[in-house]
Amino acid sequence: MNITITCPQCRRSLLAPRTHIGRMVRCPGCSTAFAAEDVTTLPPPMAIALELPEPTSAAPPPPAFVPPVRSDDPWSLPAPVGAARRPIWFPPIRFSAAIDPASTNLAGGDWDAVASPEGLSLRRPGTPAIDVPVGTPTRYLGRNFLAVMLAHGEQVVEVTHRGAADRLARDLAAFLSGQCPKLNPGDYQVPVLLQIMAFLPLGIPLIALPTNAVLGGWMAGAIWGGLGGALAGLSLWLGRLHRWPAVLRGSLILGSSAIAYLVLFGLLLGHLFTPKWDPFEPPGGGYQVLMPGKPRPKTESYAPGQNMTMHLVEHRSPDSAYVVSVVVLPQDALDLRISDRERFDGGREGMLAKTPGSRLRAEKDIMLNGVYPGREFIVDVPGKMTLSARMYLVGPRLFLLIAAGPNFTPDHSDVSKFFSSFRLKDTPIGRP
Repeated sequence: MNITITCPQCRRSLLAPRTHIGRMVRCPGCSTAFAAEDVTTLPPPMAIALELPEPTSAAPPPPAFVPPVRSDDPWSLPAPVGAARRPIWFPPIRFSAAIDPASTNLAGGDWDAVASPEGLSLRRPGTPAIDVPVGTPTRYLGRNFLAVMLAHGEQVVEVTHRGAADRLARDLAAFLSGQCPKLNPGDYQVPVLLQIMAFLPLGIPLIALPTNAVLGGWMAGAIWGGLGGALAGLSLWLGRLHRWPAVLRGSLILGSSAIAYLVLFGLLLGHLFTPKWDPFEPPGGGYQVLMPGKPRPKTESYAPGQNMTMHLVEHRSPDSAYVVSVVVLPQDALDLRISDRERFDGGREGMLAKTPGSRLRAEKDIMLNGVYPGREFIVDVPGKMTLSARMYLVGPRLFLLIAAGPNFTPDHSDVSKFFSSFRLKDTPIGRP
């Protein structure tokens, strides 16, 4: 039910809900604030004058607060007189908010929110808008929640602004309640510098893929692309942690990117200094083998006093050596009816004799292509190196493969690559 009230300044008659009796209202014509009274129930003017209390020096009680209601309500009232102040301009801040329908009869779900110097405005298609002026009692509930006093009662609002929801909810509660003069939109956005820094990890795949470091092909693209994308996503997430200072966020972004680039450059350096294994096939040698660089051909006598020449190729570095030699046994040596085992034993003893101080650690019989007999040796040279050798007898040709270096046993990755790459060329399958 409505009542009739009169503005004491311009004497304009107004209609207001009966529930506003005793509350502070503002005249829409002259903007004068006054306490609403039902003029239809007031006593005659003389009676009012006789019943007025004696003036006192005590301060008047603070004006009562009239909670705001939705803007489509004809009885929507402006901010209370006690909170009236000149607004400080700042650019509007647009974000999303959610309203808890359990705390009021308003529709729940997502609302489009705008914070401006005048207060907070909530809009949703098909739903009456809600305007919350500055000076409205508002409480910060922690995290990204705040409670706003509306005409329907206290309403819980959840701020769902990207990344800065907690800080925006806290500042918005202080701003609406009059404790904060303005909001700074820059406090709820990721600084441009942090956004640029967040994309630094995307340079990792751009550097790694052309160099074929660690892996190549689609596998390298998946690994390096995934690593760069994951670090960029992590950097963007760190940039939006507004509860942390911008300096701390920038330091974490730079630190993670720097670690990733250091790992990449370490792998690149290792890739550059790792020897490239290339196939080598000496002219007339009848074999092919992988070598960690360009080998050097060499010719020497196989045994003193015998008409046998050993053709070999070798690649030496400060800490390793790879040698492949081949000897063609003359017919008279083949006619001696010496067994393969005896030939391998003689080759072992000759190798030990050429390496003073060496001792045999292990040996075993092996086969080449499942057809040609062979022998594998492991020889230790104390204080210097380990030597692994394989000897194959292919018809009249005796092949010897040697890999020497620190702990160069047959299961060493480089030794295994060297031994397993040995292939016969232009040799029929089967024992001649």
